[in-house]
Amino acid sequence: MAKKAASARKTAARPKSRSNAKNDRPRMNTGRDSKGSATGPIIRTLPTAIDSERPRGSIVKKLLIAAVLIILIGFGWLTCKAKRSVAAETGAIKVEGISGTVTIARDAFGVPLIKADSEADAFFGAGYAAANDRLWQMYSSKLAVTGRLAEIAGSKMLPVDVYMRTVGIKRNVDRAINAMPAKYKAPLEAYATGVNAYLKANPNLPLEFTLTGYTPEPWTIHDCGYVFGALSFGLALNINEELFFLDAAQKLGAEKAAWLVPVYQDEPIPFAEAQKLDNKLAADLAPHRIQLAEVLTDLNKIFRTGMPASNNWVISGSKTKGGKAILANDTHLPLTIPALWGMMSIESPGYTAAGVTIAGQPYVQLGYNGSIGWGATMVEADCQDLFIETVKSENGQTLYLKSDNTWAPVRETTEHFKVRFGKDRDVKLRFTRNGPLVSDAINQLKTEPAMPLAPTGIKTEKHLAMRWSLQDGDTAGIGIYEMGRAQTMQDFRKATAKIQSIYLNLVYSDGENIAWQTTGRIPVRTKGTGQLPSIAAEGYRWKSFLPFEQQPHRENPEKGFLVTANDRTVAKGDARKISSVWYSPERAERIDSLLAAKSDWTGSDTQKMHMDVYSRMAEKTLLLLKAEEASVNAAIGRLSEKKQKRARSALDILAKFDNVMHKDSQGAALIGAFYHVFTRNVFGDELEIGSGLWKGFIDINLRSYSAPQDHILGREESPYFDNVKTPEKETKADMLALALADAYEFCGDEMGAPEKWRWEKLHKIYWKSDVTKDLPLGSWYWNHGPVAYQGDSHTINVAHYAWGENFDTFVIPAMRLVVDFNEKEPASLILHTGVSGNASSPHYRDQIKLFLSGSQNALPFGPQAKQQQYTSVLKLEK
Repeated sequence: MAKKAASARKTAARPKSRSNAKNDRPRMNTGRDSKGSATGPIIRTLPTAIDSERPRGSIVKKLLIAAVLIILIGFGWLTCKAKRSVAAETGAIKVEGISGTVTIARDAFGVPLIKADSEADAFFGAGYAAANDRLWQMYSSKLAVTGRLAEIAGSKMLPVDVYMRTVGIKRNVDRAINAMPAKYKAPLEAYATGVNAYLKANPNLPLEFTLTGYTPEPWTIHDCGYVFGALSFGLALNINEELFFLDAAQKLGAEKAAWLVPVYQDEPIPFAEAQKLDNKLAADLAPHRIQLAEVLTDLNKIFRTGMPASNNWVISGSKTKGGKAILANDTHLPLTIPALWGMMSIESPGYTAAGVTIAGQPYVQLGYNGSIGWGATMVEADCQDLFIETVKSENGQTLYLKSDNTWAPVRETTEHFKVRFGKDRDVKLRFTRNGPLVSDAINQLKTEPAMPLAPTGIKTEKHLAMRWSLQDGDTAGIGIYEMGRAQTMQDFRKATAKIQSIYLNLVYSDGENIAWQTTGRIPVRTKGTGQLPSIAAEGYRWKSFLPFEQQPHRENPEKGFLVTANDRTVAKGDARKISSVWYSPERAERIDSLLAAKSDWTGSDTQKMHMDVYSRMAEKTLLLLKAEEASVNAAIGRLSEKKQKRARSALDILAKFDNVMHKDSQGAALIGAFYHVFTRNVFGDELEIGSGLWKGFIDINLRSYSAPQDHILGREESPYFDNVKTPEKETKADMLALALADAYEFCGDEMGAPEKWRWEKLHKIYWKSDVTKDLPLGSWYWNHGPVAYQGDSHTINVAHYAWGENFDTFVIPAMRLVVDFNEKEPASLILHTGVSGNASSPHYRDQIKLFLSGSQNALPFGPQAKQQQYTSVLKLEK
């Protein structure tokens, strides 16, 4: 049998710990030839007599010394500036905008406790503390959401800015904030006043502001909404999958592309949906798709969009040792530094809560308020659709085709974009009833647009409009605020109804009861599933939203616990059509099996469960190899003699593997390599490894139940098992046999003799700041790692990486929360880095040791416990 993909052995990329400053230094022209003879004077302005008497080497030496001195002086200046940007955590400061004294007390990890005699003053303190901890994160999020990155990064970010303004988070958030009742604006106003008070009291800002030349404007209540919009945007998934399908359909045909759309094993592949799109239509949209894909690649790096890997569970008192409920949550998000979450406690007469926060938003998003504990995962709801619009320009007017075969004028508006070091631009945005034409605006940035809308004459074209639930407004901020204030299970559920464009599985408890509720408006479509792009003129559109009362909800189940882990939480074929694309079920299965196995759970047990690295996917893979033993052995016999030996040696190692993805495990390293080479062997010939189509394939398979996993566990009839570049017709058994041989070879190439194989040698975590993408020499200042790590994409303790690409971990638990109602102080929480986003702060990375060890940090509510924990006190006085 012909080998299917030699590229399977490609060495995975490795993160570099830091640059070699000496080797990276540009070479100077010494003005000498290859024999060392002078070829001409270096500095022409020196007098001739001096030039003849002083060796040119000494001049060069002095220039080098001067350059080094300049660099050292600059480095020293930046170092001093960086240190001055860390504000004091103790003392007293006079500020404007408060009615009484506000206390910001911090514990050993810098976690702030905000105390005030009024709710407004408490949120003022929250804004002040957040600005101290995450000022650059707040403003960079604001600039990204509002389409203003080109103002600090230049023209390279202009396509991203145009896309963001086309999508319209700012536009829709402004409308929602303006319509908000005054009592809900008040916390935002107090928070914004606190941020601005910090800016006035602390003119020394983090280095990022100096490097970008950006001076922060006063924070506003609208800015609070923008950063919340960033969260909503980052949790929306489906556009990437729809764009990828267009690409795959053009190159492979719609039917074959449908095999790459991730659906569960017990659900049909969406051939009917795929038939809407033929190769010609996909080709017509190709220029738009390519441009959008490029922009979305950049956006994914900025917003860390759509990484659905979170766990939460809540255990009824009937299954705990103390008789009261225990709640746990670990939201899995991209490996960033600083962490996307913040951490804070707020105490006031009107609002008291502790937990994770978003920099730029005043409320506790997930946590505990003294009565209710709550945690969240992503629902995986399909809340975005692409509509293929037929558009023409006629007599200077732009029209789009409606489903009744009539033409209607598009709505138009013009946006002005400022560009650092470049020319400002005006870009026209156009809208149909289905939303903004996301493809059209980016076209205008090209010197020769691929598919321009002609200002005169008649020219009919295809464009892509984007429908997203945020376009219908949102009151999510109100809902999050009221969740923090809720004192009963009923009040908490009422609050969740207001979260309309963020799709969450919320588990919550008051210690006596446990419940699960989904949030976000679920689209009801006229026809189709919305899984793939739809043709607007054929009557595909959104007609309404599922009423909140009909959304999934459960209370006090008989089995005594509730679990969500981005998996399908409703029955197969559920008529509500929440989603077609869920994440793989293995984490949920593992949590469910552990919780069902005992009835004396404690908070400590729950904490240990966060660190569990048993892989149900590994278990299923080994069971499959056992079940298919005869056909796999026959396929091994068709390999070359050398490969036969490797494949059988791989089977011997896997036979002893316990399915635990521990960092010291030989079997974990081998099965990780097996997933890697299987993906490349099966899909690499059709999708061409390294191509744009391949990159899109890797991207969408990170976000949901993946085609590679689907093909390991089933899909024996898939056309992808056959190598299109060989005359033979390969089968699934052939691909399993080849993957065993290639995985063994891969591990040998990477790690040497089998006794040296360890999962940690392939699989590490490395905290990298976005700043160091452009400033690699700053890695020592902003970055941390790499650190050997355990787990994989399917373990409770997630360490998610891209099968078929490399082993770089990029999604981990961004926080771990435990609320044990059996304890006097129920809540504890850690982040994976620290509360500060300022790399000069001691709290920038000081929780990493807690994260790696599985420890927690308490969030006490009792007076004595708070006094003992929060020992650094800063008072804000009017």
